[in-house]
Amino acid sequence: MPDQDFVITGDRAALGVLRREHMAQTTVWFNDPEVRRGLAHRGPPNEDGELRWYERMTEAGAARLALDWAFTILGLRNVTLESYEFNAGAVRPYERAGFQVIGRRRDAVLALGRRWDSILTDATAEGFESPALGRLRPG
Repeated sequence: MPDQDFVITGDRAALGVLRREHMAQTTVWFNDPEVRRGLAHRGPPNEDGELRWYERMTEAGAARLALDWAFTILGLRNVTLESYEFNAGAVRPYERAGFQVIGRRRDAVLALGRRWDSILTDATAEGFESPALGRLRPG
């Protein structure tokens, strides 16, 4: 994909508008069992369903770019993120991106035939170092 499809491009991830031509690849990702584990509240993945879903934030690089956008462009001071106990591997990349665990909602999610905790994390603008958009700041 050409760079102009993306709003922000980092070393290993990019953020941009999800377009119909991306749907085939997105559907492949969402049908991968390892990716699917973290999508407890999603219906059966298909190209039409993916048009309504605009995020894929399982990698630290993409999460850092999203935080960069939130803090640098939108001016937010805090961003929250929810993940699930059965997908503990997703928490580590979020922590590398700057999120910290702030709590749990016990037995909040029904997935894979049982109840799991929801893990709540947040990131704050204070101390966040922009990986891409900081160069746009004056001075």
